[in-house]
Amino acid sequence: MQSSTLEKTGVVAGGLLWMAGFLFAATGCESQPDNGEAMSSSDSRSAGSGRSAADIVAAKRSPLDEQYVIGPTAADRIGYRVIWDVPPRLNDVVEVARLHGDSLFLVDADNSITRIMRSNGTQTWLRPIGSMTDNVLGVVRSTMYGADVVMALTEGDLHIFETGNGVQRTRQPLSRVANTDAILFGPAIIYGSLNGQLVWHHYELGSYMGGTTLYGAVSAAPGLFDDVVVGVSNQGHVLAVEADSRVRIWDKMARAEIIAPPALSDEAVYVSSLDQHIRCYDIDNGQVLWDHLHSGPLTQPPVLIADKVLLQTPDMGLVCYEALPYGDLDGNILWNSEEAKGTIIGRHRGQLIAWDARSHTLEILDEQAGGLIDRIQLPKAEHVLISDFDSGEIYGIAASGQTTKIVPRQ
Repeated sequence: MQSSTLEKTGVVAGGLLWMAGFLFAATGCESQPDNGEAMSSSDSRSAGSGRSAADIVAAKRSPLDEQYVIGPTAADRIGYRVIWDVPPRLNDVVEVARLHGDSLFLVDADNSITRIMRSNGTQTWLRPIGSMTDNVLGVVRSTMYGADVVMALTEGDLHIFETGNGVQRTRQPLSRVANTDAILFGPAIIYGSLNGQLVWHHYELGSYMGGTTLYGAVSAAPGLFDDVVVGVSNQGHVLAVEADSRVRIWDKMARAEIIAPPALSDEAVYVSSLDQHIRCYDIDNGQVLWDHLHSGPLTQPPVLIADKVLLQTPDMGLVCYEALPYGDLDGNILWNSEEAKGTIIGRHRGQLIAWDARSHTLEILDEQAGGLIDRIQLPKAEHVLISDFDSGEIYGIAASGQTTKIVPRQ
């Protein structure tokens, strides 16, 4: 399908959604009418026959709740409203979803990458990535000799496309087989390899810059803060490296595999392991600042929010630790919620937002005490992304590629 046709289709879809919001005031795109606002003659007759304004709004919202990935009722419960919903136009089931700049990029099981504009849901292009047997590990966006490019990382190659039109500029073979998503540092992508290396690949020159070796395969995407890169391995190795020079700063060993990415701040590195421990390391020298033992393997990544660390655990549910407790080597748990099953993805007006992909559920929690405020079922959603941690735009993405965008109410 040509780009111009796709753009027209996206505009039509967006226009229909805007009209629906304008006519209904019930799509979640606009606030509900106040009691003093005039109703239509048909609504007046309905009210006269015993139907309340709430019943009328619910009746108009119901089909949209069924149709959208995140319906207006669900959005309203979060304090958000629907902006647009676009139908699927992909080749297969969505496997990778990433937000970069003004775009949402979807990679499907057919190894096609699609660019969708965040402003209106318009699909601008769709392009194949390598062969159908390639495994797409991640998507990053940067500049290459001044041009805006999007890069798809597979196990053996880096595929570079022009962001504006989707034309593939180059396909660069990797010197080491990739095993993780990548991060950007200057003109390099940094990824973990099966042979245990953190690899620096110069994407402008298309060549291997160097690397540093861990014990075992690198099992999760590396973390980056300022000039420090931290990698973790399936042998429990934690390694901190200077991003510029690739010189080792420190390394430590856990007692079992680490499968979740680390979280980094200017003072500490937080790592959860299958040995049931979450550990906090000094980012400068690797000293263990605190270490908390749980009763089961830790598979989820720590999430750092200012002076708190949140982690989904098998024994205590969602746990909130003090990030840097004074003199408490066992860590200081501020609260936990056994009811919450998701991983924190964002925050809105003093409430935390967690996504539990297994049950297709958004969870809303009180940030200060951890109380579960609401659980919102999103049966069509396979991926939920947020543009910014604090009150960012939320994108619900179905397996088919259908996407709903919601934003905070003013």
